Amino acid sequence: MKKGFVILSVLLSISLIWGCSKKEEQSTEKQQLEIIETTAQTEPETKGSSETETNTIAGSETAVITDTANENPSVKVTEENSSGASAGESVPAQNENAAEENIPAEIQETQPGEGVFGAAGKTEAQWLAEAQELYMKGCDLAFRYLCTGSEFPIDRENLEIIDKTYFLTACGSFEEATAPYYELFSKKYHSSDFEGLLLEQNGRLYAARAVRGMDMTYLSSQVDKLVSVSDEEVVFSVTIEYEEGESTAEFSLVLEENKWKIGRFTLPY
Repeated sequence: MKKGFVILSVLLSISLIWGCSKKEEQSTEKQQLEIIETTAQTEPETKGSSETETNTIAGSETAVITDTANENPSVKVTEENSSGASAGESVPAQNENAAEENIPAEIQETQPGEGVFGAAGKTEAQWLAEAQELYMKGCDLAFRYLCTGSEFPIDRENLEIIDKTYFLTACGSFEEATAPYYELFSKKYHSSDFEGLLLEQNGRLYAARAVRGMDMTYLSSQVDKLVSVSDEEVVFSVTIEYEEGESTAEFSLVLEENKWKIGRFTLPY
């Protein structure tokens, strides 16, 4: 009787142990199935959200991340490049107009009247302004020296007249008397301007006192056109207005003694 009871107890224990083990295996299999289903649902959402492609920009390895939603690539540096960009810094996209922005200033298109002319590097407008100023100074100086004779002081204490035409001046020499004139006028074009006006004799300088008046019909002069430019001479056109109408004349500036002086010139009055 006891032996039978022991056998029955052993069988019941085995049955209970097997049942519990079976339940645990079923529970484990169920959890694994749930994990697999969850992974299958989330994996498509994660996959495809971004694709990574390796590129090389400016000698550095970079990762190009393409957003499949808006197809807008962005470039991100993954390690320091030769320009000193540190990891994680964005590299701006290349500007299509970069070539135009790098054009040297000296060959860029200029506006009318602003082009650079000649070795002096002046614009047309600057040349015209300088020429107008020197032209008007030249008119005033030429009239005083060549027409009125007022620039040559007469030595009245030792007044001498040669052929009743030339008066002794207080000037020591021809160079001294004409120095201010040749500061403005080029000797290349105007070396003979004082012929018949100044006379050197016996170490003295004489000046003719003939005086002429101004053309009363003269109204104005304007240097209004740049004709030609070289490293040594710049030529202009001058419009001269008189009461009866207009005329044109040629005027130029000559590089002499490292200075721009008046070359071609005709007194308009």
